[in-house]
Amino acid sequence: MEPHAAFRRLKVPKDVVAHSEGVARIADAVAKRVAKRGVEVDFKLVHEGALLHDVGRAETHGLAHGLAGGRMLRGLGFDERVARIAETHLVSGLTAAEAKRSGLPARDFLPETIEEKIVCYADKLSDKGKVGRILAFSGRRSKVAARMRKLFSEMEALGAGGSSFYRGIWGKR
Repeated sequence: MEPHAAFRRLKVPKDVVAHSEGVARIADAVAKRVAKRGVEVDFKLVHEGALLHDVGRAETHGLAHGLAGGRMLRGLGFDERVARIAETHLVSGLTAAEAKRSGLPARDFLPETIEEKIVCYADKLSDKGKVGRILAFSGRRSKVAARMRKLFSEMEALGAGGSSFYRGIWGKR
């Protein structure tokens, strides 16, 4: 099944589809920059994962949308790697303890592969207010904030771009 057919079947709201298309454009650009640095990237997985990362919003807009999206994507026969992208794009990933405190299953939802990290990063770049909202909620000195800084630093080191964006949020490093 192609992503837009999944949107229709799952009745994903149009604003979520538009957001996801924007994330896919950013993720595609980031993937190309990272690949130029010699990192092996599955471009098809990045694109499909970015398009489908928020399908769980057809069911809920809370943190559980990542888990719901993974379940929905598996049910539609999508690759397990695409389902993992949906599950791990939240915040900067969630540890098992954070997931449990948030009412999710007590397991890690942390982006591990380069494709998971690219989509998580692109999702944050897609809305300049998103990182600020996450930091306001979790606290700038929290483990969540530290993990997000680490993700942004890792992506910058791989040539992903976006450094001016996050420096404006966290200040000089």
